Amino acid sequence: MITIIVVASLMARTIKKTINFEKNSARQEKFSVLGELSSRIVHDLRNPLTIIKTTNDLLRIHNSDPDEKTIRLLDAQDKAFSQMTSRIDEILDFVRIDKTKTKKTNITDSMKYLLGSLPIPEQVSIKSDLEDIMIDCNPEQIETVFANLIQNAIQAMNLKGKLTVNINSKDKLAQIQISDTGEGIPEGKLEEIFTPLYTTKKTGTGLGLTSCKSIVESHGGKIFAKNNPDYGVTFTVELPLKNNKN
Repeated sequence: MITIIVVASLMARTIKKTINFEKNSARQEKFSVLGELSSRIVHDLRNPLTIIKTTNDLLRIHNSDPDEKTIRLLDAQDKAFSQMTSRIDEILDFVRIDKTKTKKTNITDSMKYLLGSLPIPEQVSIKSDLEDIMIDCNPEQIETVFANLIQNAIQAMNLKGKLTVNINSKDKLAQIQISDTGEGIPEGKLEEIFTPLYTTKKTGTGLGLTSCKSIVESHGGKIFAKNNPDYGVTFTVELPLKNNKN
């Protein structure tokens, strides 16, 4: 009887490992295909967008005294170009996950720089508690993660509320937490938000948080979201300190 139980247990573990392997393989294949498709789309969009932008700039130069309607149209085209460029950058962030260019980086300085340089609406207050921490990472990629989470938090609050940013070390990990005072995320969607093409934004690509997850995991870390007890949501990024001294 004991032998049967042991064999059954081993079979169950084997089946579970096989299922997990197949799921991971399917996920990797999905990411590979999506990455290749995204690269082609970006390449096809770059040239016509550059032509549109150049044409718009030339129209401004050769029209020294435009009327109000023309100015509005040119401004609208510039805004549309900026939006498209931003979407393309999101796709590139998703496709180009390169961890080879790592160096010792003060991620606290990176966060301070972003909080001082990103466009923060006047009606968004910032509260921060930032421990000084150095880790080995690709600084550009990690800043992309921080910037994405900050911008998402601001949008989740409809440009009005309190943004809380904390950085500390815990259990050999650098822990970065970014909280907002928005409506939060439905409990059933907390995992789904990191899947490719999932978005609740009208103009989003659904690749921003997917890129964040890929970047963080390529650095040996993890990222997750949790609704706050009262309102809003907190995104937590954990990155290994390794042998770095903070």
